[in-house]
Amino acid sequence: SLPGGMAAIFDAVGDARFVTFFQQTLLPSSYYDMFPLAVMRYHGAKLVNEDFFEHVYQRGLRIVQKDINGIYKMLLKVITPKMIINRLVAVNQTYYDFGPMSVEAKSSREAIISRTEFPVKLVPWYTPATLGYVDGAMTLNGAKDVRMHMQWKRSRGEQHGEDLCDGNLKLTWK
Repeated sequence: SLPGGMAAIFDAVGDARFVTFFQQTLLPSSYYDMFPLAVMRYHGAKLVNEDFFEHVYQRGLRIVQKDINGIYKMLLKVITPKMIINRLVAVNQTYYDFGPMSVEAKSSREAIISRTEFPVKLVPWYTPATLGYVDGAMTLNGAKDVRMHMQWKRSRGEQHGEDLCDGNLKLTWK
């Protein structure tokens, strides 16, 4: 919990456009600029004196626990980890309207999730957010010893004035 809540973050950012963004009604079925969310997490971590990566990772864990309740919690018990990964990619694409994503199953306990044409500036935020969310979902599904490694490389030029990159998340579990 952040002392002072969103008002403390608004003060730390000091930009009226940021306040305007977060005062709008955010609908799950709509796309939004993700940069303000990354900025919010950066200032939130600073205000509570936490490491940025760990702060965002833990937030990813909390979000998946909130997202997966009720009927979804029961479904987690009957579907396979590979099905979870495929569903996570579909959900991820509804949250983040950046470049295509794909899943390659390497074995029954290993997969590679690829994301292309992703804004370089969002990588420091997106990486721990994704790792936390995926770790949480896989663990809730019953996967053991979940291990993840994410790698990014700049190679896509730019879009809308933003440098782009490609990333791969190697995921293994027992």
